[in-house]
Formats: sequence, C-alpha cells, structure tokens
Amino acid sequence: MRSCRCAKNRWLTRGMSDGLARFNRDDSGAILLLGLAGILILMMLGWVLYDTGQVSRDKMDVQTAADTAAYSQAAVRARAMNNLAYANIAKRSVVGIHAQYYSLWKGYEKWYTDTCPPDPEDEAAVTLCEENEKIYEAEKDGDYKIFKDKNTKEYYLQDLIAIDNYQRYTHAFTPWWGWAEAVHRAARNGATMASSFPYPASQGPPGRYPLVNAIGDRVLNEVGWSPLVRHTNLVDTLPVMLASHDINYDDGYHFMLENGMGPEHSFYKDERNFNNDAHKAASEGMAGSQDVLDHAFQFFPGIIRTESKDAFGKHGEPWTLFNPAEPARWSLLTSNLVFTYRHEKELFGDMRNKYGYMKKDYSLEDEEKYRSSGYWGMARAEMSFQGGFRTPDLWHPRWTARMRPVALPGEMQKVGVEMSSVYHDMLPFLAFSGILITGSSSIINESFDDLVFMERATRALGHSTVEGITK
Repeated sequence: MRSCRCAKNRWLTRGMSDGLARFNRDDSGAILLLGLAGILILMMLGWVLYDTGQVSRDKMDVQTAADTAAYSQAAVRARAMNNLAYANIAKRSVVGIHAQYYSLWKGYEKWYTDTCPPDPEDEAAVTLCEENEKIYEAEKDGDYKIFKDKNTKEYYLQDLIAIDNYQRYTHAFTPWWGWAEAVHRAARNGATMASSFPYPASQGPPGRYPLVNAIGDRVLNEVGWSPLVRHTNLVDTLPVMLASHDINYDDGYHFMLENGMGPEHSFYKDERNFNNDAHKAASEGMAGSQDVLDHAFQFFPGIIRTESKDAFGKHGEPWTLFNPAEPARWSLLTSNLVFTYRHEKELFGDMRNKYGYMKKDYSLEDEEKYRSSGYWGMARAEMSFQGGFRTPDLWHPRWTARMRPVALPGEMQKVGVEMSSVYHDMLPFLAFSGILITGSSSIINESFDDLVFMERATRALGHSTVEGITK
C-alpha cells in the first residue's frame, strides 16, 4: 500500500512538472499584454492631446477676445475723432456763411460811405449815389436788420449751440462708450472679465458693488504691499480740447475764423506753425508781418472776426488736438491696452489631477495662488490719422484704428507707467465687468486667486522686461 502511494505521488509530481514546463514554453496570448500596454499609452496620449488642444483653443479664444476688444475700442475712439472733425467742419460752415453775409454787407456799406456823397460836379456819381441811397436804407432797415437781430440769434447761434453740445457730449461720452464696446466684444468671444487702460472715469465703477470697490485692497493685502504699489491716476479721454484751452494760442487767436479758416486758404500746411507765425508777426510788428496776416485773414478782416466772436462766443470755438511734447505721451493718449480673463476652475483642478499619478516632491502653501486657474489675454490698439502728408488734425475725418505692440522699447518708462500700476488701475473695472458679463458678483470671489496671480505677474514686468511685448 505504501509503495502504491509513493508511486502515485511521483506520478502526480512528474505530471505537474511537465504541465508547468509546457505552460512555461507556451507563448500564445503574450501579444495581448503588449496590446493592453499600448492601448493604455495611446489613451494617455489621446487624453493629453485632447486636453492640450482644448487649452490651446481656450487660450486663443481669450487672446482673440483681447484683440477684438482692443481694436473695437480704438475704432470707437477713432469714430469719435471723425465725428468731432465733421462737427468742426459744420461749425466752420455756419460761421463762414454768417461771416460772409456780414462781410458783404460791410463791404457794400464801406463802398457807399466812401463814395457818397460824391463830388457835385460828377453827375454820374451823383446819379449812382441817389440810386443806391434808397437801396442802402432799405437793406439796412430790412434784410440786414433781420440778419442782425433775428437770424443770427435764432438760427446761426442755435445751430452752433447744438453742434457745440454734440462735440462736448462726444468728448465726455466716448471713454465709457469705448470701454463698454471693449467689454461687449470680449464677452462675445468667451471672456469672463475684460477692461482697458486708461480707465474711463475718475470716480470708478458704480459704488453699489462693495466687492468691486474693495477688490484692489483685497488683492494687495494678499500679495503684500510694497513701494512698487502705485496707481497711474490716468483717466481715459480723447486727445482733444477747445482751441481756447491750447496754451500755444494766445488769447484772441482761438476763434473759428482765425485758426479754423486761415490754414485752409493759406500756404501753411501745419495749423500750429501758421497760427504761431501769424500771431508773432502781428504782436511784434516784424518786417513782412503783413504778408503773413494777408494769408491768414484774406477773407475776413478784423471787424468781421470781432463781430463773429461777439455773436457766437464760446460756441464758435473749434476743437483741436492736444499735442504733448513727448511722443510717448501722445502714444499713451491715442492707444488703449486691454486685459481679458476667462475663468476655468478645472484648468488646474480636475484637469491637472487627471495626470497626478506621480506624487509631488514639493510642498507649497496656497499653491492655487501661484498658478492661474483661468486664461489671460492682453492686446493694445491705437487711433491712427491717415492724412497722407498732413499732420494729424480735427479738420479731416481720416482717423482709423489699428493694432500695435503692447509696449515698445522705452515707451512706458518715458511716461512713468509700469505694468503693475496699469493692473492696479484696472482691477475695479475688471471686477465690475465680471459682474456685467456673468450677472453675478460671485465671479469676483471665484476668480480671486487668479487676480492675485496676475498681481504677482505684473510686478515682474518692469521697464526692462515689458519692452517688446506683442501680446
């Protein structure tokens, strides 16, 4: 019995060994393991490509939002400049028609008073004066009196008041018009927040949103205050002003008939040089000054200009450009820098955790504040005067918009503006735009970490590092 059991055990042991040997030699199905590994790799690669494409598309959308917002705002500003130019021309037409009538009357009056009464022995002159005496008296008491007492006040002056009010309204309203257009365009292209620099009003966004007014201090408290924390205190405005406010024109040389009519009919192509030369020649009595003044006021003598000033006052003033001596200041006044932001809370949340199979080898407190969980875009556009050989002015409606680099070498340094200061100015308006776009003030708290992130980023953009940024 014992020998049978031993034989049976040896047989089972030898059978198992043979089976294991055959199983070890059998390589069928090995490709399945390689296939599973390959599928896993392809799946991971597909996920990465899909997420990368999605991130790229979202980033391009935000940049497109910045580009369209900046260009649209510049286009609004250029349109406003053209409207001011058209209104200047309309003013000039009204004043010119009024002055022409008055000039014709004064010319006729001067001829009549200089000619009549004539030499009694000159029968032809006596007859002519007798005929014109009735005409002169009838015109003086009739048509000229209506022109002087009624038409000037009820028609010419009222037209000028309406045009002048339109220009003042355009000047005051355009900053908010441009800002609203930028925010609207950014929102239509997927941005959650958007704003521009300079900001449109000194009083800031509406005060009924406490989170908006407090966002600047909240962000700075989170990052920490430093001597770098500054504000530009610049307010968006068109680079224009009433001619009487131009320090380059002395008192008396700012009315429509003087710097509105003269250059168009003289050999001067530059309005400022023309007025400066004419005034200098007139005030100093220089040799040849009469030639300058003849070119300046060949259509309307002094009595006509005085009459128009008395009749129209400030409403007869044209608007002119504000031309600073520093080109970088002019660039700042004629351009707008736009920031756009799109809130994507899963960007560094679920999307990042999807690939978090490796353990972190670092520890960072408040890590989310050092990584943007959304997308940021930046763009800048400007108004451009397409006047050919002409210097920019408000007499030719040839203003248009074009894109430009965010910062040219030395540009921001010359005007004393840093990117962090720009961001500090924009913060309340970014928050306000987020409420307008999303319809909820909760977007401010949801995006707070990203607003802090951008505060750190803009502090790193000093004068040397910001130069040459295109986007």
